[in-house]
Parts: sequence; C-alpha cells; structure tokens
Amino acid sequence: MNPRIRRDRGFTLVEIMTVVVIVGILSSIAVPALMHVKHKSEDTLALNTIRQLYDAKEIYFTEDGAGKPWVNVPMLVKAGYASHSLDAATQHNIGPWNTTGLRTLWSKPGNAVKVLEQFRSGNRITYGRTMVYPDGK
Repeated sequence: MNPRIRRDRGFTLVEIMTVVVIVGILSSIAVPALMHVKHKSEDTLALNTIRQLYDAKEIYFTEDGAGKPWVNVPMLVKAGYASHSLDAATQHNIGPWNTTGLRTLWSKPGNAVKVLEQFRSGNRITYGRTMVYPDGK
C-alpha cells in the first residue's frame, strides 16, 4: 500500500467541533424566541378563559340572574351559560396562571373579571401583573 495515498474516512475533530458550535449558536438564538411564543400563547389562553367567563356571567345576569348578588363558574355551567370546556379550563393551571382560583371567584353583575398572575418557584410564590376583562389590561 502506497503511503502517499490517503483514504478519507469520516470527519475530523475540527469539522465535528465546528458543527457543534454552529448548532449551539443556532439553538441559543431559537430557544428565547420559542419561549416568547409559549408565554404569548399562555397569555392568550388565559385571556380567552376570562373573556368567556365574563361574557357568560353578563348573559346569566341579564337573562336569569336578576336579584342574585353573585355567580361562579360551576353555577354558570350548570345553568348552561358556560361550556364544559370553560369548566375544564378553570380546573387546571395554565402555565403561571392559577385558573383554579376562577372557580371560586364570585362575579357580580357589571364587574370586570380580574386574574392575578402567580409564578411559582419551589415553595415561593411571586405575583406579576393583573389581567382584567373587559378592560383588557
């Protein structure tokens, strides 16, 4: 076998390391963008839940709730003003949103629905912004 003839088999260490560095750079760019999209979708889901709750509450008080001081989610579902999907959505946590608190929320006629954002880290809970509907803040 002639020593001058070189057989190229596989990749060199430098080529592999270059590919690893490029993949690392691309993933460091993509992960924050994907996290932003995830948080935006959680916000949209939570806002949609409180919009449905507000609309169902207002229809309830307009049609059946005259003279009643308050209503909550189980009452709205039982009376047929809220769907079972709203009932299911308020039984779970959506990202940082503690939607189970919506089930015990006593909504009064004409009042906005407010949800306080909770972030959990271990045993510690910190609070962020408050989402309000119909004001949309």
